[in-house]
Order: sequence, then C-alpha cells, then structure tokens
Amino acid sequence: MIKSYEPQTDKVQMDIVAPLWLWAAFAVIVLVSLFIDFVVLKKQGAHDIGVKEALNWSIVWILMSFLFNGLFWWAVKDSSGSVELANAKSLEFLAKHPRLKPIAGNLLDPQLWRIQHEAVARGVAVGLFWAFAIPAAQVLVAAAHCVWWRANIPVAALMTMVTNPLTIGFWLWLAYRLGSVLLGEPVEASVSYSALPAQWLTSFAWPTLVGMGVFAFGSSLTGYLGVKLFWRLNVNLKRWRRRLSH
Repeated sequence: MIKSYEPQTDKVQMDIVAPLWLWAAFAVIVLVSLFIDFVVLKKQGAHDIGVKEALNWSIVWILMSFLFNGLFWWAVKDSSGSVELANAKSLEFLAKHPRLKPIAGNLLDPQLWRIQHEAVARGVAVGLFWAFAIPAAQVLVAAAHCVWWRANIPVAALMTMVTNPLTIGFWLWLAYRLGSVLLGEPVEASVSYSALPAQWLTSFAWPTLVGMGVFAFGSSLTGYLGVKLFWRLNVNLKRWRRRLSH
C-alpha cells in the first residue's frame, strides 16, 4: 500500500513572502502567453497544424512552465535560506497540476526524484515501456506508474521522449515490419515510415500493435537490466581501483 509523503518542513518555521521580482516574472510570463495567443496565433489564422509546429509550441509551453517553477524555487530558497524547503515547495507547486492531483501526495516523495540505481533502473524501464505502449500522454502515465513502482520520475519522463513526433514514424514502420514477421503476414515493400500514425493504425493496425508491444516489453526489460549491469560494473571498477591504490 502506497502512503502519501508529507514533506518535512517543520524545521523551518517562517512565512514565505513572494519577492517583487517573482511577481514581475509572473506578470511577464502571463503577458507573453497572452501575446502569443491573441496576436501571434491570431495572425496565422485557421490552418492545419503540422508535426513540426505542434512540437515547437509544445516545447515553448513546457519550457515556460518549468521556467516559472525554477524561479519559484529560487524565490523560496532566497527567502528562507533552505534548499530542503525550496525543493518541497517547488514539488508541491508541480503536484498541483490538474491531471496530477490524484497522485499529488505521492509525487512529493523524494525517492521518486533521487538518483539511486534501483530507482533509475525502474525509471528507465517505465519510460521505455510507456513510450511504445501508448501513443499519447506517456509522461503522465509514466509518472503515475513511477509512484506505484517507486521509480525515478525525471528519468522515466526523459525515456518517453524516445518516441517523439520526429521519430514515431520510424518506430511504427519498424514495428509494422516486426509484427508482420511474427504474425507470418507479408510485408508490403511500398510502405514508408513517413506515413502519419493514424494511417498506420487504420491500415496496418494488428502487425503494428504487435510490434510496438514487443518494443515496449523488450526495451523495458533491456533498459532495466542495462542500468543494473552498468551500476554493477561501475561498483566493481571502483573496488578494483581501490585495491590497486593500496
């Protein structure tokens, strides 16, 4: 049974007042967002959004949210002088995302953010699995899985980027070919990996799903064992060096 983590911030008893520069930064971010929404996008007019444009705007909004979270962390640290409190408050801020509220209490557990070999290995496995298992919302699903399996959330989120708008076509094409071989179906040589994901799922659904399933389980297992093996080799190498030094 998973218990919610409550950050231990009792050691620092003080009120955190947002400095003027943080309010100014917040106002600037809001104004920039409104300018993009009401001026830049409005000038473009109604049009079909391509993969490149969607990827670029997604990166812009994600970077802006993390920028403010970083400024918020700095403000808390500057006001309190406590890195521990700044970490706890910034994680609380992140956990207030509407889609993360059901698991917000568990997201604050430091174990899910700490660089420890078992947590990292599980994070790699979780991220790779959901990167191939579902076509969208991989980061959110991976984060929820990390809470249940005690895996590193940042590592899992990073590994889901293996399948992104720039590479998904290649992976679907490779999955189709692998699935066709496993199912004993003929592979159409004319199929190109430049096709859209929706075309893959409507025209070659079953072989593609089988191939992506194999990639999900295979890459997850390989990633987990690879991290464990790398950690073991690193530990043995350090021991060998210490013996040579003596």
